[in-house]
Amino acid sequence: MGSSSKFPSGLNNWKSSDKPTRTDFVADNEILDQNVLWKDDYDAGGVVAQSGGIDAYAMDRDTYDPTGSVATAGGIMNAIQTAVSANEGYSLYLHSKSGNVHSLTNSAGGSVIRFTATADFNDGDTISVNGTACASKTIDGDLIDGGFFVTGSVVSCFLNGTTLNFKIGGVSLILKKVAVASTLKLLAAA
Repeated sequence: MGSSSKFPSGLNNWKSSDKPTRTDFVADNEILDQNVLWKDDYDAGGVVAQSGGIDAYAMDRDTYDPTGSVATAGGIMNAIQTAVSANEGYSLYLHSKSGNVHSLTNSAGGSVIRFTATADFNDGDTISVNGTACASKTIDGDLIDGGFFVTGSVVSCFLNGTTLNFKIGGVSLILKKVAVASTLKLLAAA
């Protein structure tokens, strides 16, 4: 048996004598999902105050400490990013690409950088950090080339002045050295 009464939204309004069932809760969750999370929020005058519903509203809003002061500006995602940065020692940068320029941005700065690539790195691409063009090299001093990182990869590097030093290692480094050595042998034999 469902609730003995409903809210105007269709959600159950439980009374102490009601016996809720799992299907009642599922129905309430469906109503919430369809009618709240995806709908715009309106102010008292009926004007859209926040586009995107509760979902976007929560992500964009500042987080507050127990005294009511802003603890982290920029909402939940920025709070998570700040916490991760503090715990791992990385400054989390946002990555974007326009033309052949990859832009890394973080208003707080930081030289130990981590970002999630939103575009592939191709031959001829360049990188800027907070608007400053940077040379991009591996820690061995080699220039990075096309395919060095791809969309969705998590990339770590270190900013030293205007040079980004990228870590490379493991199988990709071994394969690169084998490929270079094989090419040099072929060129020497020709």
